[in-house]
Amino acid sequence: MSDAPIRLAIIGSTGSIGRNALDVVRQQRGRYDVVALAAHSNAALLLEQVREFTPAARCTPARPPWRPWRAPMKRILF
Repeated sequence: MSDAPIRLAIIGSTGSIGRNALDVVRQQRGRYDVVALAAHSNAALLLEQVREFTPAARCTPARPPWRPWRAPMKRILF
């Protein structure tokens, strides 16, 4: 068995199941690596999650109200 972290993509990260999954990741630091986050709503929470977990991929709807949040999310990692 490898010691490499398990790579996770959390779809619906701002919903209750997604938030609970991220709580498990927090409790098991080093065991999991969040590589992608996706959310349909709650831009503010997704931005916080992106800052905390720095996933390589982030996915949001292209339509408003997300457009103002796209630039801050790009600046976090790049």
